[in-house]
Amino acid sequence: MSTEPTPTPPNGLSAFTQQLLVAVLGLISLVGVIYLLREFAVVLKPLCVAAFLAYLVIPAHLWLVRRGINRPLAAIALIAMVIGLFLGLGVLLYANTETLLEKWPSYEQKWKNMTQDMLGNLPPSFRDSLNLHLTDTRSVSLELKSFLGSFLGFFATLAVVIVYLVFLLAERSSLPHRLAKAFGEQRANEILNVLATISHAITEYIALKAFISFLGGVGTTLILSIFGIDFALTWGTLAFVLNFIPYLGSILATILPVLLALVQLDSVWAPVLIFVLLITMQQLLGTFIEPRMQGTKLGVSPLLIILSLAFWGVVWGIVGMLLAVPLLMVVKIVFANIPATRPVADLMGK
Repeated sequence: MSTEPTPTPPNGLSAFTQQLLVAVLGLISLVGVIYLLREFAVVLKPLCVAAFLAYLVIPAHLWLVRRGINRPLAAIALIAMVIGLFLGLGVLLYANTETLLEKWPSYEQKWKNMTQDMLGNLPPSFRDSLNLHLTDTRSVSLELKSFLGSFLGFFATLAVVIVYLVFLLAERSSLPHRLAKAFGEQRANEILNVLATISHAITEYIALKAFISFLGGVGTTLILSIFGIDFALTWGTLAFVLNFIPYLGSILATILPVLLALVQLDSVWAPVLIFVLLITMQQLLGTFIEPRMQGTKLGVSPLLIILSLAFWGVVWGIVGMLLAVPLLMVVKIVFANIPATRPVADLMGK
């Protein structure tokens, strides 16, 4: 019984060789992209933050224009508001960090006394080793001092972000005309439809996340204020920002103020109650309110969200984690609008 030889593709490469070549080229491209993202982070990070802010500013700008406010005047007012919010946030963090450094010795001593009391019944060798690790808080104080030292860099980055934001808003109105001139009317309309889908999905996600994060920030501030915890407004502001990071953000927004409550308050039960209240609030917002408001709009696999957080966290740090989900949504929507990559977009879904 004879077997016919497997036909060879016209280019002379077998199907397996072609697939292997595509996989190798994909891997090389991924390494190249990671390198470029890190190498040009000083340019790309402010640009992505500006694009993130644009999705918050553009709906507000359209709302003001529909109510008869001059388009340039509305844009100037919104940009001024963004600058004011960032400056206020920076000044708040700077002032509270200075105060925290002043109070740090007393917090540090209370933490050492508390850990010694908790570890008192352990064997001496194990207790001394564990106590050394738990009471070594020098890295935290060094990070706080580093933050104060790099505060001027915050204003420089803010200036770059605002410049990018201004140009993104200015370029937005002329984009359809330039696309039509470059690609023709039909192709330009297809590109604009994809961009409109991306814009709509990200705007809805950011608006919902901002609302949920605002509720979380207000709730955190109120709970901590009731118990007299230092820097309650700062913790609430950080909770608002951290809640943009899925899963991990709410954990950090809960643990950090509870640790401060442990070293500030004499009672152990008060920090425990604060922890329970913050966890209950986060669960209420994240498990009940947000999914009911969001429905299936996000449509991205939770595993991919975790992987995206890890990837962008390694590449760009905390800024990357804040941008991870919007960037993942952009990739999914682009893949869904290209016939060759549509199966990949389906695999990325829930």
